[in-house]
Parts: sequence; structure tokens; C-alpha cells
Amino acid sequence: MTLARIGFDSTKNAINWTNLLQLTGCSKYCQGQLCLFSYLQSRNYSFVTTVSDDDLWGSVTSVSAAGAKRGRAKSTKKRINLHIGQKPGYGKEGLQFPGLNTRILSRENAKSTGIRRAEEFDVLLEDLRQNRRSTKRSQRKQKYVNPLLRGYTSAFLHGTSLGPPAPVREEKFDGFDSRLLQLKKVTNITADQGKKFAYRALVAVGNGNGLAGFAVAKANFQKAAGYKARDKAGQQLMFIERYNEHTIYHDTYAQVHCTKVFAKRKFEGYGVVAHRVIKDLCLLSGIKDIYVKTEGNTKNAITMTTAFFNAVTHQETHQELANRTNMHVVELSDERNQIPVVIASPEDGKVQEKYYGSERDVYDLDTLYTKGKLHWIKPKIRPVWERLGLTSYRRKLDTAERRRGQDEAQRERRLCGLEPSREERIHRDQAGKKKKE
Repeated sequence: MTLARIGFDSTKNAINWTNLLQLTGCSKYCQGQLCLFSYLQSRNYSFVTTVSDDDLWGSVTSVSAAGAKRGRAKSTKKRINLHIGQKPGYGKEGLQFPGLNTRILSRENAKSTGIRRAEEFDVLLEDLRQNRRSTKRSQRKQKYVNPLLRGYTSAFLHGTSLGPPAPVREEKFDGFDSRLLQLKKVTNITADQGKKFAYRALVAVGNGNGLAGFAVAKANFQKAAGYKARDKAGQQLMFIERYNEHTIYHDTYAQVHCTKVFAKRKFEGYGVVAHRVIKDLCLLSGIKDIYVKTEGNTKNAITMTTAFFNAVTHQETHQELANRTNMHVVELSDERNQIPVVIASPEDGKVQEKYYGSERDVYDLDTLYTKGKLHWIKPKIRPVWERLGLTSYRRKLDTAERRRGQDEAQRERRLCGLEPSREERIHRDQAGKKKKE
């Protein structure tokens, strides 16, 4: 029980407070002031004594799930160690704990040991805290990663390498590499546990020499899902035919759900022009020159990967085409100035002399395997002056028409010695001016 002051009374004769003030030892009684006191019950506990330290720190440093999704977790406070420098028995009371902060002594040799008192403890604790404030925290050195191995963005694992798959019995995957194409957080709602979160990983594996595969796996952690999909993809390899080990044999097409993939063969040195997911697939399978156009849903990496593998694994080589049609396969390329080159002939040597097929049969490799479907090419927009037919634009066309081919004709005249030299042209111009005068 404690005493609490609740007011003043201006009259001295109302109640006799002499005994009460003497009991409480009020210093204001001698000064002629009366204080009204009452007995109030108080309890020495609060939320600080009833809540654990983890809950208290959590109220300051934690962020809700909704706040973490909005990026508020980056600016939260860090937990501070308030027990730094403190040891059992080194407090204000200077308690002795035999066996903990003092030696265990017998009753005969029991003597008071020198336990640090409050002043020494405060000085030591303040020195430790000052030293902690002045010492700069060493920044963690991040491991340098080659820019080619950082993936699509350095902040996420997409596009990074997970290494070769794990060995299966005695088979080792030497020369293989993997790429994490997609990593997403998925949810499964159960009746007893509610929402269960997991990670789904799409990983492709290949040796860069025509052997590649892909797989999808789930796990509770990101890297665990990636490694699980990598090892699973190592057991689902497919062989991809390549023309001269740098491109595909012919233009092809595949569709999975809403995703369409058009793959076109290209000449050597062209490179890979495609979606970033398909670029990694071409790298793992060893395709160096190709153009791939994706239409429809390009955000679903699983359907895009499935469509690409369906397109490149259902190719027909030139020799298989020649054997099936009993005809020669002839290639016309810009590198050879459209000179026809026979690249495949029937193995049995029987070439049909007369064509017995119908007129609807198509033997153009550009449309033979694409099922008559071609990727949409955005038309070029004509400029305004061309669409309106302005006078200045017509005048420009007339000037270009007169000068068309004159530069090349002038070079040919110079090679043949028919073009006058610079001095001869100057002399001719001066002679013409004199005649006019």
C-alpha cells in the first residue's frame, strides 16, 4: 500500500490531521500546509513484466505480411543487444553466486571475495557501449559474380546456372550445365493447415552438343526446388538435330495452349534472336544461329519451353526428306548468290523422273513444316509525305530518278579510262564559260 496526494483543504478545523501527518512524516505540516492523503492500492506489474523480450522486440522490428509485400521490410529497425558487457554478479546489488561468479569455498575458509560494486560496473558497461558505438561495423563483402552468370537480373535467381545434375548410379553428367528459367511462389489451400506455400522451379539442362531437357519441381525452399528440378531434368534428356552443328534443318512451328513458337533457320554467324528463355535453351542445346518469334502468352515459361522443344525435336533431316519423296533436296542461299546446291539425294539412287503428285503438294521448306502458318510481320508505316504525295517529295523522287545508277556508272567509266580526269573537267568548264562570254 502506498500514499497518494489527491488535493488540498483550506480549512484547518474541519479534520484533525495531526496523527496522520506525524505517521507519514510529511514535511509540509511544519510549514502550515495541510495535505489530503488517502490509502490507494498499487500493483507492481505492467505489460513489460508480463510480455517476453521477443514479443517486445517483435513489436518494433517486425512487419506484417502485407507490409513486406510492399517493400516495408527493408527499413525496419534491427534488434540491439542490451546485455553486452553484463555478467552474473556484476550488478548494482553485487550478488555472489558460488560456482558462477565466485569460487566454492568451505565454511572454514569462507571469506568475502571482491565483487565489483555498482560504480565499477557502471564504468565498465559505459566503456563497452562507447566502444561499440565508435567501432565501425565491417561490411559483408559480396562475392564477385561474372556478369554473364548473374542471370536475367542480379536481384533474382532467374537465368542463373545451377551446375550439372547430380550423378545417377555410375553415370556422371560431365560437360552439362543448367539454367533456372522460372521460379514462382505457389499456394496450396488445405482443410486443416490452411495456406501452404511452396516454390515451383523450371530448370533446363544441356551439354551444348544437341542433348538437352527440362523439368518442373516443387519444394519448400527456392534452391531446393531448383536442385530438385535440375536432377529431374537430367533424366529427361532429348536429342536435337542440328544442320552443320549451328542451326536447325528447316523452319518449324509449334503451339502449346496460347503460346506459339515460329523457328527459322539462319546462316552461320547470324546469332540467336529470341526470347531470353529460348536463348538459354539454344545455348544448352548447341544451336548458335536461329530466329525464334513467340506469339500469344509469352509470360508462361513452361508453355514456351514445351513449345520450343516440340518444334526442334520433330525435325526432318534433309536425307530423310530425300528418301521420303525420292527427290533431290536443293538449297538456294544468298551466300552463294542463289546458286543451286544439292545437299541430299535418295540413298537407294531411285529418283522419280516424273512428278506424280497433285498441284496442292508443297515442296517449299519455308511452308512445308509450318502447316501453312507464318508469323505475323508488322507492316512498315509509310511516312506522311509519301502518303499525301507532297510536291517536295515528288521533286525529290525526280532528282533521284535522274541520278539513279550514275555513281556506279562513273566508277565503271573510270576503270575503262572513259571518264575525264579532274584537270580535264576543269578545262572543259572554263572553255564553256569563255564561249558564253
